[in-house]
Amino acid sequence: MGAADRAQEAARRHLHAALFGILSEVGYLVEADPADTPGALSVRVGRVSTPATLTEDIRRMLADLRGAADSSEESGLSP
Repeated sequence: MGAADRAQEAARRHLHAALFGILSEVGYLVEADPADTPGALSVRVGRVSTPATLTEDIRRMLADLRGAADSSEESGLSP
């Protein structure tokens, strides 16, 4: 495996770990390396309290992050 392949594999693992943590936190059931597609993530709706799509949830999470950043700037705190 060459250096570029190792770098791509490491980047994929980091991205999957971040997505796994974020999606699990908001109630999605995430499975790393499902049997039918190794090296992938499988995402299913889990304990989400209101019906939504993944896209809507990501938009909501980003809006929440923007709101938190705006409020910290207003209070003089740096992110």
